[in-house]
Amino acid sequence: MPNLIPRFLTAVVLIAVVLFSVFFLRHDEFAVLSGVVMLWAAYEWSLLSGLNNRAQQFWFLNDIAILMILVFFVPPIFFWGVLCAGFIGWPLGFLRYFKLSAIFLLPACWKALNLLCAADPHPYKLLVLFLIVWLADIAAYFVGNWFGKHKLAPSISPKKTIEGAVGSLVVVGIVIALIFHSVLWVVLALITVIAAIIGDLFESFMKRSAGVKDSGRFLPGHGGLLDRIDSLIFAAPVFTLGMLVLHVKWVVPILQSVAH
Repeated sequence: MPNLIPRFLTAVVLIAVVLFSVFFLRHDEFAVLSGVVMLWAAYEWSLLSGLNNRAQQFWFLNDIAILMILVFFVPPIFFWGVLCAGFIGWPLGFLRYFKLSAIFLLPACWKALNLLCAADPHPYKLLVLFLIVWLADIAAYFVGNWFGKHKLAPSISPKKTIEGAVGSLVVVGIVIALIFHSVLWVVLALITVIAAIIGDLFESFMKRSAGVKDSGRFLPGHGGLLDRIDSLIFAAPVFTLGMLVLHVKWVVPILQSVAH
């Protein structure tokens, strides 16, 4: 594990930035910061999609930025339209329509993060999402390195193993069970982990198609910013949907927005 030290140090800095953003930034400030992150990820996505021309990259980012603005200001019900379109567009990504997937998936992820951030006076739901994704990534990394023998998707990501994926599910399931003592929370956490794994594999597929190892060099030990949030892109909308199901009180404002 030659890159473990820079990977660890970068992770510590990222965690500190995330915690500061969640606890000390206002909702609109968090929206701006997370929006910048999404747009930078979109830039790296454009490179993986073969958009090397500056004009093409500009219009690609412009489309994503416009949709992000729309989902921020319109009623929350619009989120479901973006989410559904995103997950319809995602399978098309496996047919190499990566640009279409990004236009819907990145704004859907951004909207999900902001819904979680604004859900309560204390954004613990957002922290739980980050905890699930981080634990899943750490568990998969170490369990895969120590015990991994069977490849999860060798044609897409040769380093990912079935043992690592199972390890992430087990670790996250145990931790969430100890925190919440709820079967529903554990089920939601496991579904979120599965979504995170799919997101990771999807980005790996894009990188393999583009013939590159990382989406960029923005983060030492982690590659590009997209490499760091690939799991979150899929996990955030799924987790937010679960939160809306588990907490019926969230549904009331949504129904009211539909009525108006």
